[in-house]
Amino acid sequence: QPEMAYGNVAGVEETLDKMAALGLSVVRGIGFNDGAGDPAAIQTAPGVFNEAAFVALDRAVAAAKARDIRLILYLTNYWTAYGGVLRYVAWLTNGVPSESDKARFFTDETLKGWYKNYVAALLERTNTATGIKYKDEPAVLAWELGNELRNPGGRDALLAWSAEMAAFIKQIDGNHLVADGGEGFDDEPDLYEGISNDSPVSGGAGCS
Repeated sequence: QPEMAYGNVAGVEETLDKMAALGLSVVRGIGFNDGAGDPAAIQTAPGVFNEAAFVALDRAVAAAKARDIRLILYLTNYWTAYGGVLRYVAWLTNGVPSESDKARFFTDETLKGWYKNYVAALLERTNTATGIKYKDEPAVLAWELGNELRNPGGRDALLAWSAEMAAFIKQIDGNHLVADGGEGFDDEPDLYEGISNDSPVSGGAGCS
């Protein structure tokens, strides 16, 4: 979506052509953009959408579909690229949040509501290039709740958030898979006897 919105249509199409030539059938990509000051931002404030940037996402989906490539689209980012979790917190606080403030994203009802509003707007949107609602789009293989999600506030809040958001998506869209966007971290090192590096299972990432 960002490259489409920046006008690099040829670059997107070249990349997809090369993927198709390699026989790739699934590509993971960005299904949101809340970047501050980014002309490609889809959501510029909670519930405020830039139609031109949304159209760029429509075109990216259509370009993949034309090449029989299916998409896994992630709906926010734990990191700051294209906005992500801290962008939501910044909207709420009207300030510059810290890394520890990311925990609020998974528990604050206002923030959860804003995330749901974006997801609903996307799933109910009719793609201007394909004429099909995203919730019905066969070119989409799965929705991913977010990229590399973790929680400085601990795993329980993240797991509860993931269950809530997955259920919310399924209420709107029963056609697609939902992924949690995790990386395989765990918080039970005792389950991995003999592991040479227990950092990924030590619970430090706040996810399981």
